[in-house]
Amino acid sequence: MKKILLILLTGILICSAANAQEQVDANVYGDITNPFYMPLKNRALSHTSLVYHRDDYKYGFGTDRREETYLNEEFSFGVSNNFALTGTLGNRFEASEDMRNVYWGFGGVYALDMAQYPDILTLIGASYKQEGSHRDLSAFVRVGYTPDAVVMPYAEFRFTQPINYGKDRNEAYYDVRVAGYSVIKETVAVRAGFDASYRHEDAREQAYSVFGEAEYVLSDRMAVGVNGSYLFHDTGVDTSGFSVGANFKIAF
Repeated sequence: MKKILLILLTGILICSAANAQEQVDANVYGDITNPFYMPLKNRALSHTSLVYHRDDYKYGFGTDRREETYLNEEFSFGVSNNFALTGTLGNRFEASEDMRNVYWGFGGVYALDMAQYPDILTLIGASYKQEGSHRDLSAFVRVGYTPDAVVMPYAEFRFTQPINYGKDRNEAYYDVRVAGYSVIKETVAVRAGFDASYRHEDAREQAYSVFGEAEYVLSDRMAVGVNGSYLFHDTGVDTSGFSVGANFKIAF
């Protein structure tokens, strides 16, 4: 599976070079609040976010709580009109263990040419992430539909393969998101939906949550936002959790 992800990442890079002259509809991908946004050639996007996350666990002998805060910067640069390189740098603070971990990563995102189906948007991507000795490879596909309606539905499937940890080196994560995106009076963008996660190891665990985001458009190059999520079911342990955060985006 690791080889498949590496091949996918290489394939994205090859496709970007082969299709560097393809044009992507800037009216669709040009809004920085859009989940399908990617910077066009020689343009860039900075996305800074701060998120607080808490999980409450219930065991037969008592309860436990885990609190984490993430400060994250993601930078994207358009190599062509349909391919962008991405880089991530962040810090994870875990209050319960007084732990601070720096993480970093890089990857690529490619917008498929769907000229025969202009109402369908498709992004594919792959990335590498490292936090301490933990290393992950990840790949995703995101598909949306843009009818003449107020809400744009979209869905995403993501696969993550740990490289050097997990029981018997046989751990994997599968994540699915189904959501909707809408812009209100060209100033406020909202996203909301449902997330499902599946973790494969010796035991197979599932988790389900809902999320919501709102961003205020300061200009065509800047936006600020807030977000939150709530974990309502986890088959691994009796868990409830939530996260709240804020973000700032600027394109240049």
